[in-house]
Amino acid sequence: MAVGLEIVLTRGVAEGVITGEQAERLRHLGEDGTGPVPGEGAWQSPTRRGPSLVTEALGYLGGIILLVGAILIGSQYWPDVDPLVRLGVVVLVAVAFVVAGGLVPRGLDAVGTRLRSVLWALSVAAGTGAAAILFYDVVDLDDDHVPVLMFLLATVYALALWTWRPTGLQLAVAAAGTAVTAGLLVMLLVESFDAAIAGVLVVGVVWLALGWAAVIRPPRAALVVGAGIVFLGSQMYVVGGSGPIWAVLASAGLVGVALYHRDLIILGIGSLGLLFALPNLIYEWFPSVVAAAVSLLVVGGLLVVAALYTARRGRQHPGDGPAKGPANGAAGGPANGPATTPAGQER
Repeated sequence: MAVGLEIVLTRGVAEGVITGEQAERLRHLGEDGTGPVPGEGAWQSPTRRGPSLVTEALGYLGGIILLVGAILIGSQYWPDVDPLVRLGVVVLVAVAFVVAGGLVPRGLDAVGTRLRSVLWALSVAAGTGAAAILFYDVVDLDDDHVPVLMFLLATVYALALWTWRPTGLQLAVAAAGTAVTAGLLVMLLVESFDAAIAGVLVVGVVWLALGWAAVIRPPRAALVVGAGIVFLGSQMYVVGGSGPIWAVLASAGLVGVALYHRDLIILGIGSLGLLFALPNLIYEWFPSVVAAAVSLLVVGGLLVVAALYTARRGRQHPGDGPAKGPANGAAGGPANGPATTPAGQER
């Protein structure tokens, strides 16, 4: 086999573009035009094994403890520090987090992706704090306008980071920022809590639609995040008036989305919404305890059936191709067309 192809295959496995098995099959095709027998002659990937999840979790836990300690020490002297100095310190922290995330090697696969995502999420949090110091202490704006401006800047920053590296956590942070900003803006303009909740729900539906159409990356994360925003917004409607009806309708809609995409996570979110919203609605419509209990049993049974259907049929996410089977290369080899990316690895 040509040395050039060997180098390309080795680099492709190292960077996660193709799997070791796919590289081995391509290697044999380059030698004699035949592929290896499945399970034999497996390619030994030259990639380094990252730390275990336990080690990674300990690292995050240690970072959180360090952060809490720094906050406790800073709280003793923070009120006496000049506002401009406080602003500079928090901005430096935000910059440090984003630079540290950018320096994470891409060859670390899923571990590196998670680490970068966490660091950038912390950078957005620090940026939100910097905006609060700027508008509250330095510029001294009207308190009614500060929350909107603060979360607006944080959301723009989060969207920029997500555009740079479109990971699930970056998308969640950006989407949460858009929902909070929309709710605060509507509350400021209309001075209606119900209208503010409606604004949050609209943002959640928009993210759901974007994920459904697979126009943003990662599309499934957009679906899940949109479902979470709809869930949180609908639960604010639970008490009083027609609120329980809207909450049940929103949760039922999430269950429908979950069944269409056969996604257990979204199904769990929708089911949780029904669990919280149904008791209020049922007790308003059915004064009898027995009738309420029977209604809950029926709804619970339907959700169990939905869960079994989703689990048995498997998941189909936005942007996925046709289901893989023996006829179209279930082994994930070259017959599938472009090589797929291992879980957790960025393109």
